[in-house]
Amino acid sequence: MHKLPCAYIMVECKNYSRDVKNPELDQLAGRFSVNRGRVGLLVSRTIDDLDTLLLRCADAFKDGRGLLIPLPDSDLLTMLTNRLAGAPEPYDAVLSDRVRRVAML
Repeated sequence: MHKLPCAYIMVECKNYSRDVKNPELDQLAGRFSVNRGRVGLLVSRTIDDLDTLLLRCADAFKDGRGLLIPLPDSDLLTMLTNRLAGAPEPYDAVLSDRVRRVAML
């Protein structure tokens, strides 16, 4: 849909008690290439200002630096809890929402 190669999806985990900033986004985007892919998950403990982080991810996306999808621990816990409750694809709603928000900002 977004015409992004993604042979692999990069995952960058940050054990921070603060929001991630541009250097962390640049670090993940720096791992992208045509052969590896241009899609990555930025997993962190918390995201206090999700709107600002989504704007930063949207800027990277619009500049052609790839699709960066931020996920705090709470999203992972939601997906796991939903899976344990029997949801067949508990990740779909969370990831689809994040991708849509990044791509449409």
